Formats: sequence, structure tokens, C-alpha cells
Amino acid sequence: MLPAYLERLGLATAPPSLGALAELVAAHVRTVPFENLDPLRGVPVDLAPDALERKLLRGGRGGYCFEHNLVLLDALRALGYRADGLLARVRWGVPPGTVTNRSHMLVQVDLDEPWIVDVGFGGYTLTAPLRLVAGPAQDTPHGPFRLVDAGADALELQARLQGEWRPLYTFDAQRQTRIDYEMASWWTSTHPTSYFRNAVVAGRVDGPARITLRNTDLAFTRGDEVERVSLRGVDGVLGALREHFGVAVPDDPALPEAIARLIG
Repeated sequence: MLPAYLERLGLATAPPSLGALAELVAAHVRTVPFENLDPLRGVPVDLAPDALERKLLRGGRGGYCFEHNLVLLDALRALGYRADGLLARVRWGVPPGTVTNRSHMLVQVDLDEPWIVDVGFGGYTLTAPLRLVAGPAQDTPHGPFRLVDAGADALELQARLQGEWRPLYTFDAQRQTRIDYEMASWWTSTHPTSYFRNAVVAGRVDGPARITLRNTDLAFTRGDEVERVSLRGVDGVLGALREHFGVAVPDDPALPEAIARLIG
């Protein structure tokens, strides 16, 4: 998988270092789009390494967190990094006090000190490694983030958006295995109440801008400035996926049918 990954990102092999890790993350989020077209059209999400290589690295597609971060984790280990996968409870858009399931993957990388990387949180994914330490704000190319103590040996990742700290997810240090992600991904991709079964979403970074899609709402975010475009119909959504996210849209009649049901 590593040669295909580096080819897709346009990078060469480099010894493990913080600088090389940051370059890898930056290349990933601008090259491989976040998208949920398989869950949306009822196609199982296959997390096997060869399936991820075919889809994300050779097939012109993107995916959601488990796909992105498993590809990243496998590549990091092949490059010689000490890296492990973690699981998080999403807090974005969730009322305070609501208990959510462990439905998001991120990666811990141990260099001289521990760091977290996450290339699969859609519109607000990290675009640089973060030191795994609670407290101070940490700058990234796309705004400040911080980790705060969430109790019970957990941390909460927050992003500063429009002048306010907003929670993204909570996680702890328990290492996970591929079967843990298989279980979480199966729920996320098949449960009728899952967000990924009930909206078409996409995300990518382009220079200083975050580009996001939710149904017919296409947004370009630069700092605290947001430019929105309202897309027209199924063709508008499919066109935006191709033009702004670089997705090789599957030739499957189930996809436009699913989008039509969502946007009316």
C-alpha cells in the first residue's frame, strides 16, 4: 500500500520526523477527499487493506474516518513510525450531556513525545499533528485547536470557530485493533439513524480554504469567513463532488436516487 499512498499524495519516502509527519498530513487532506457515497447508496464499506488501496489510492475516491485513518496508520507503520489507532465519541453537533458511541477513528504517533493526527473528520479535520497534551491552544494551517480534560482519563478535542471553542470529539488512550474499527464502521455505515445514511457529505482542503458539502450546501471557509453556494438538484451535487472534491463518482443509479430522496 505504501508506494500507492505516496504516489497519490505526491510524496517521497522520508525518515520518521515531526516535519515529515506534518507534510504527510497536509498532503493527505488536500488530496484524498472525505465522502460518504458508499454508505449513502447502501454499499458495504470494506476496511481490508487491499480494498482501501483500490478505492482511496487507485480509484479516485475518498471515504470516511475509518478508511482515511486506517490508510494513514498502515502507511505510518510502513514508514517506521510508532503509531496506534484510537476511538472517539463524536461531540460535534450533539447536545451537552448526550452519550454517543465510539464512532470515530484517530491516530496516536509517538515521536520524542506523543502526538495525534486525524485526516478523517470531514469539514473540520486536523490539518497538522497536535501534541497530545491538555491545555494550550495549538495553531494549525486552518485555525487553532486544543485538547481539554474531559474526565475519566479522556480528552476532548476542540476547534476555535467564529471566536468560540467548539467540541469535536472525546477519546482516551486505549489502543484499538482492526476488528474494533470493523464493528464501529459497520454501525456507522448501515444503521438507519447514522448521519452517513442521511446526508451526502464531503470535505477537502484547498490551500487556505476548507471546502465542505452537506446535501445542497457547498461552503468555502477561510478563517472566520464562509462563502456558501446553494447547489441545484442532483446534477449540481454530483458536479460539485467531481469539480471541488475530485471524486470519481460511481456510475451507480442508486447514488442519484439516494441524493434525490435527501434533497427533495
